[in-house]
Amino acid sequence: MFHTTPPTPTPTKKVIYLILSTALGLLVSFLVYTIGEIKYLSCSFGINTNSMFWYIGCAVFPSLRNVLFIIGAGGGFLLGSFWWQKVYIEQVWWKNKK
Repeated sequence: MFHTTPPTPTPTKKVIYLILSTALGLLVSFLVYTIGEIKYLSCSFGINTNSMFWYIGCAVFPSLRNVLFIIGAGGGFLLGSFWWQKVYIEQVWWKNKK
């Protein structure tokens, strides 16, 4: 937007880009897990509170949390790799600007 030349890719930028996109994927997966647990608790407590099971402070299986975090980290890394290719290597926006 404010660049007069296209951005130059460096190894340090790529590492930081991939770390931040993986962290974003983890945050989104945590948000999905939290919303899912809130929905599950609101439905379960309204029906029958005696049959509620707790797994180490969580209402949903811990394995589901782990799977969501792995999917979030992997998805964030893949998304970061895709956009690194588009923004820094192929420079799609710079070529369309010309």
